[in-house]
Amino acid sequence: MLGLISYLQARSQRRAINQGSSASNPLSLRMSDTKLRRLCPSLYCLSGPLGFLRCSLGDGWGRRFFIRDMLVHGDSRAAVVVSLSPLLVACYCDDLDGVCVLQFCDDLAAEHGLGRGDHLLTVLNSTSILRRRAQHNEIAADLVQGIYANPYYVNFWPLVAEFLSDDMDVIAARKERISEEEYARCRSLGDEHIRRFQGAAHDGRPDRSMWPVKNSQVPRSW
Repeated sequence: MLGLISYLQARSQRRAINQGSSASNPLSLRMSDTKLRRLCPSLYCLSGPLGFLRCSLGDGWGRRFFIRDMLVHGDSRAAVVVSLSPLLVACYCDDLDGVCVLQFCDDLAAEHGLGRGDHLLTVLNSTSILRRRAQHNEIAADLVQGIYANPYYVNFWPLVAEFLSDDMDVIAARKERISEEEYARCRSLGDEHIRRFQGAAHDGRPDRSMWPVKNSQVPRSW
């Protein structure tokens, strides 16, 4: 019953998000359950005891629907591999003119034939504070607004499209349309993020990638 409630809540939340705003470059990507299960087995009821509990009593079904709907309606922007061991991917968000760096298990680099500097694609939703500019302490602790940022935005939830969808032709076509300048900025900001935040990165698993690195892991002064 609780799992069904979380699913219905996720549907309601996604409906409100999609009606309240529209992404500049949505791709309507189809989610691969095989790929999502690889990264987040606990989102599937039959994956084991944890999956059964999370789907029947927790947010498993709801979180899975949220991710599926984000791939359909979310904005698509540049992402760049900035390290292979650990595997770190910088995801660019134009609303914040900044990046979120995600860490994945190193095995994914070999599975996808990745090298440092390779271009990937992120699909994301940004979070804003309505009707006023965000204060510095309201912005996610491990994100930095760039000079072109919309001052109303405070965080974003990034997914890496290649790790979650088999629509590789659609993904490749969108990457071709993203400017080299955006990819270069993404890589530059990713390298700078690693330096300034001493390698701290979000958990790349798509059910957790929206959570900022804990404040204790991030330098208090620059």
